[in-house]
Amino acid sequence: EIKKIENAYGAALQVKLNQGEHVVLEPGAIATIKGNYDFKTEMIGGLGKALMRAFGAGESLFLNKVTAHDTTEVIVAPPIPGDIVSIDVDGGLIVGDGAFVGYVGDLEMETLMLKPAMLVSGQGLMVLKVKGKGKVFVSAPSGIEHSEVEEGMMLDNDVFIAADESVDFDIEIMKNKGGDLLGMVKNV
Repeated sequence: EIKKIENAYGAALQVKLNQGEHVVLEPGAIATIKGNYDFKTEMIGGLGKALMRAFGAGESLFLNKVTAHDTTEVIVAPPIPGDIVSIDVDGGLIVGDGAFVGYVGDLEMETLMLKPAMLVSGQGLMVLKVKGKGKVFVSAPSGIEHSEVEEGMMLDNDVFIAADESVDFDIEIMKNKGGDLLGMVKNV
């Protein structure tokens, strides 16, 4: 069971785990834990996947795993105050730079290679993909709004949080009036 908690400082998620269930979280994402649980910090997916996730997609090398021995409550808060949401995943989810906070369920993480032109946009060469069945927690320093993707839709890659793996997107390099290069996520 996941419930969103909001206050003047931002949002958090109250995650209730039953015996044997676990939550995997980025360092700094645990506000409180109550119950009977096991806590481990590990390289989820092994050394190779952890290194790709950390150096390729800009996420953490080590993740925290809380496994409930009986009913356990974890309050999950984004490392930077802002908004946090839980996204149902049954397949795959592409997560933008720095947006990943954690997950519950039967999920695994991998990195996807992007086009070299994305380096100019500041996006990097890889993004995080979470696949399987469960719930993924993502955050942003301001409010998160769900939008339906339409053909030809564009948005600044700095505000891209997450998209279903079925969305075909690309990064276009554009110049603003001052000549600065900008990266824009474009649905193709």
